[in-house]
Amino acid sequence: MEYGAGFLMAEPLIYTMYGAKRVDAVDYNMVLRRRVLRHYAAHTDWEVAMDVAASSIGKEKVSDWKARLDQALRSESDDWHELLGIRYIAPYDIASQGRLDSTYDLIVSQSTLEHVPARQAELIVKCLSQLVKLNGWMYHYIHLEDHRDMVREPFAFLGEKSDYTNDQADARGNRLRASEWMKIMESIEGFSWEKYPHAIRPDASLPSPLLEQYRSYSLDDLMTSHLTIKGFRSM
Repeated sequence: MEYGAGFLMAEPLIYTMYGAKRVDAVDYNMVLRRRVLRHYAAHTDWEVAMDVAASSIGKEKVSDWKARLDQALRSESDDWHELLGIRYIAPYDIASQGRLDSTYDLIVSQSTLEHVPARQAELIVKCLSQLVKLNGWMYHYIHLEDHRDMVREPFAFLGEKSDYTNDQADARGNRLRASEWMKIMESIEGFSWEKYPHAIRPDASLPSPLLEQYRSYSLDDLMTSHLTIKGFRSM
């Protein structure tokens, strides 16, 4: 299988452990610190993760993966991870640069889509959907809080008195609520969506007054902190 994923530390390595032939890890900006990744891969105790994987795919395949990891880490190349089938692509903007040279069985984003400008969210999701193979999946974990102060004022940017501006999506999030993301996802032809239970912040409070555009939204929608959604391409 082939996977597209944001380049978090563990995820691309775990995908290859479970049998992915190739993982394309894509970043909008060049943020990968190769020395940190190598140190992480070399010094992580993989035993527990390997035991879990072995119960699913078999001990032989997991042992083979560990041998390939060890061999890759002996390479002096900065791109040693390519020996495991992990390709790092950055900087890359799917909205302006067009499609990648691949299609995927699975596309994953984690705490990523909330940082795209709201006006580009629908375009970017549709561009991603075009990279998914027939009978493939998209999985998105979207963090909906104001990133400036997620502990004390997780929804501050929804207030009428907020100093939020549209160019702060990268730093604070784009303010799109769960219902708006679901509308975008469900507009994509050929996909059916499975929504996980929303994570709601009952301990938090909303700013008062709210921006006029949010006053008709349900309380649960406004106070949803995370949205997790999985889409299957059937057409």
